[in-house]
Amino acid sequence: GVRFANASGAFSGNRITGNGVGSGTARGAGLYYAASAALTTISHNTVASNTASVTTQPGGVYVDGGSPVFSTGNNFYNNTRYNLYNATASNLTAGNVYWGTSDRIYVEEWIYDKDDESAKGIVSYMPYATTPDPLAPMMAGQVIQASRPAIEVYLAAGGAAAEPLALVNVGSEPFAYTVTSVAAWLTPGRTAGTVEVLGADEVGLTVSAAGLAAGVYEAAVTVYGADGQAARVPVKLVVTGGATYWIYLPIVTKGN
Repeated sequence: GVRFANASGAFSGNRITGNGVGSGTARGAGLYYAASAALTTISHNTVASNTASVTTQPGGVYVDGGSPVFSTGNNFYNNTRYNLYNATASNLTAGNVYWGTSDRIYVEEWIYDKDDESAKGIVSYMPYATTPDPLAPMMAGQVIQASRPAIEVYLAAGGAAAEPLALVNVGSEPFAYTVTSVAAWLTPGRTAGTVEVLGADEVGLTVSAAGLAAGVYEAAVTVYGADGQAARVPVKLVVTGGATYWIYLPIVTKGN
């Protein structure tokens, strides 16, 4: 990846992809912005498909200090767990970034900030881009992007829930895919399909606690592309003991 330290100026027109960060570290595999950096503008870059071996670590952009300005036209997507991680107490501005999804709820899931840890600063991401920036280098070939980095579901024993999950094609070619799950309680709504360039397919998941005892269950859905690449979405199911009951109380009125 790229590490900024004791640097100033502008950083634009770069594609940072295919990097990894190992266990025992907490730095962005794609782009690490150190406290000593003083870049004024970070624009029209693609930071995508970078990985972290520990799910709590950011595979994308990690801000450790300073005041970076993520100007118009960055693509931060398809990085393991977080596309942008604010490790500081300062607020950051990252507007007009494409996060690999057009749904605001899922944009927030790709960002680590004050919503996740009270000691961190807020990342202001509005307005956000709904399509990749055309001036930033595009990912070549077939690139699978899941709309959500992870899913957590709470169910009473015997309950069930439908969870949205879309696949977005952020590469330069259409891709054919298959979806698998090894857990009996986790079922994809669609197991195969093809997504056109910049298109999206809603796969959807059904999570069921039928026959499960109270406890925590962890599994994943894995999306495979025709070229062999894979995208994994972890799913945690928390089953609470007993069913859900509704209690109706009578309405009592007091006379004059």
